Amino acid sequence: MAFFKNRTKKNLNFIRIISAVLVLGILVLIVAESAKYFNEAKVPKEISSKFEGPLTKLMSVVFSAKEFTGSLADLGSRSGKDKDASKSSNFTDVDNLATVIKVLSDKMDKDSEQVPDRDSEESKVAGVASSRSGDSVAPFEASPAKIATSVALISDVHNDLDYLGKALNKAKGLGVDRMVFLGDYTDWGELARLSDAKATMDASGLTYISLPGDHDLGETRDESNFTKVFGDTYGTFKVEDIKFMYFDNSKNYTKIKDAPMAWFKKEIQDTDFLFLSQPLMTESMSRVMGIIDGVRDVDVFAQNNELLSAVRTGKVRVIIAGDLHQFSQFKDPVKTNLWHYSVGAVLKTRSLEKLNLQSPRFVILEVKDDLSYKVSDIPID
Repeated sequence: MAFFKNRTKKNLNFIRIISAVLVLGILVLIVAESAKYFNEAKVPKEISSKFEGPLTKLMSVVFSAKEFTGSLADLGSRSGKDKDASKSSNFTDVDNLATVIKVLSDKMDKDSEQVPDRDSEESKVAGVASSRSGDSVAPFEASPAKIATSVALISDVHNDLDYLGKALNKAKGLGVDRMVFLGDYTDWGELARLSDAKATMDASGLTYISLPGDHDLGETRDESNFTKVFGDTYGTFKVEDIKFMYFDNSKNYTKIKDAPMAWFKKEIQDTDFLFLSQPLMTESMSRVMGIIDGVRDVDVFAQNNELLSAVRTGKVRVIIAGDLHQFSQFKDPVKTNLWHYSVGAVLKTRSLEKLNLQSPRFVILEVKDDLSYKVSDIPID
């Protein structure tokens, strides 16, 4: 009799796991089909924009699916074990399908707090994603100082030169002083593709600087193709007494060499604004320098911590990075006046491989003489 009870319990646990996986699968399909519909179909902007917020919330859950499925696998490995043994797990509260669904629901609720309601009053401020944007919007607007400079930050083209051209035209129309590209002109870093992207950039007439993304290193496994076309991958520039730094940290599984690391640690001390290929920190920490979709490279992540420690000892107020295909903002938990931003993708979604649930977009950073600043999230169309 005990054998049959244990057998029944194992079967129930197996059914719960399969059911939860099916729920996740359905969620992924809904997000994928929605993305294709709203980005590939000719849906009027006034309609599609109303769905962009909810889709972004769903995306954050999908990108966390690996975390949940890993927890489900852990649950499966505990099937048939006594409850005391299961308490050693990091996910002891997931013991049935209802709890799994609740965890997913709680995740969506938590993430929704980070996504401004497009219909709220604060989201109607032209180009400003949220008044929480670095706690900077009100001081910037109130400051009597003049604007020292405006910089467009653009990222993740992935060979979509049509939308790169649209982004450049919009940035130029908004009167930016210069543009900084944060990585992934291409999918594989071929010289011809990089040269095509440079021709588009040059045609804009804008002053610009370019950083490579991880995809731009694909063919050579390093930045050699990129530097042949665009030149140096790190440096600084000044506007009046305001110092800006740009730095390539795009290699996912290869450490940055000693010379660039030493240069960074020296130059960061008096830098005000920092631009990177990929973020050092996000709220979920699922994709930052040294962690790709939850998988950590110990050596590269150690360098992430070195860079972040150096930033925190200096005067940097803002870090803006590419790679995530999503606009986001995150207050540093250690240095309270430091904000981390990621830039949305220029790419217009055409396939699940290049999934963007936000419409094509870029960021404009405006800085006044007194260092007050505003970060604006700019949809391209």
